[in-house]
Amino acid sequence: MRGLRDERSPGEGFCPGPALAPFVRYVYCHECGNVSTNIWVERNVCTSCGHAAERMALGRPWQSYVSSAILLIATGVLIFGPIMDPLQRTVLVIAALVVAFALSSWSLKVSKE
Repeated sequence: MRGLRDERSPGEGFCPGPALAPFVRYVYCHECGNVSTNIWVERNVCTSCGHAAERMALGRPWQSYVSSAILLIATGVLIFGPIMDPLQRTVLVIAALVVAFALSSWSLKVSKE
């Protein structure tokens, strides 16, 4: 993939970016308790100890989708909407950001549980 640099040292964790998300899967090792990332063509093995690992299914809660929708709707209103007053535009942006941030934080909390 173009523009992808691996600046991590050996043994350090790796968090894939959005461009790699469809090709990367997370696996959990019951032996050492490590969460590893593997590409879709690799076997489900731990990168730390080499034992068999279990694939983890990570879903997104509804809160993350709603926060994205709120930001998209607010952006659409700002770009194509009839609001010309700078104060009203500022209030709309701040309100959308606060609600989206609250929902995103809630979705992270739900994901951790």
